[in-house]
Amino acid sequence: PSRISIARLLIENFINKQQTQPTKT
Repeated sequence: PSRISIARLLIENFINKQQTQPTKT
């Protein structure tokens, strides 16, 4: 697994967490 792979995983996880939580504006 390359750094890019890990970074992509982190980004995907972050987006997933944001989607689960309601967006507070």
